[in-house]
Amino acid sequence: MRGWSMIGCVVGLVTVFSAASAVAQPRWGRPSTPRDGACFYRDQNYDGEYFCTDAGRDIASLPRSMNDQITSIRTFGNVLVTIYRDERFKGRSTELRGDVRNVGDQWNDRISSVRVIRSSERDYARYRGSDRDYRSSDRDGHDGRWSEQQAEAMVARAYRRVFGRDPDPASRQWVDQVQRNHWTEQQLMDELRRTPEYLQQHSRERR
Repeated sequence: MRGWSMIGCVVGLVTVFSAASAVAQPRWGRPSTPRDGACFYRDQNYDGEYFCTDAGRDIASLPRSMNDQITSIRTFGNVLVTIYRDERFKGRSTELRGDVRNVGDQWNDRISSVRVIRSSERDYARYRGSDRDYRSSDRDGHDGRWSEQQAEAMVARAYRRVFGRDPDPASRQWVDQVQRNHWTEQQLMDELRRTPEYLQQHSRERR
């Protein structure tokens, strides 16, 4: 009798874990956004259906109905998102910090797996294996010619890091500067720290 009880428990646990795995699979919809994580949208500008994942929950293989369907990405909290061209984190990859309203022609509908990790400056440097610039980084290499979407995403990240706020319409001048001068994100942040806003902000903090 005890043997049958043990078998019943094992079957029950298998059923529970199978159900949990099914629930864990992402699916298109309009779910609540995570506190720390990212949401992936079918359309640009965060439109259409989307799915979300918490930081620390990698998606090694997107379901068939979602594979190669992502067009824009929104992040929540301090996280680093890495998108991959192939399943199981293989093939071409790009690291992203901050929102991306359009992943661009190179990545539009070409994402098959994603990683989302919590990211402090120390964690990010350790994850990358060095103290490289904090910017969207293509592991196939980048010649510094940023698209408009990449430059806008870089400016948004830099504003949050330097000023602690989202960019305003005046930030457009920095997008143009990034594209014209081929700045890295570190160079952009250095320039922002020379602005009157930053100097006034930090002079008040020192008082």
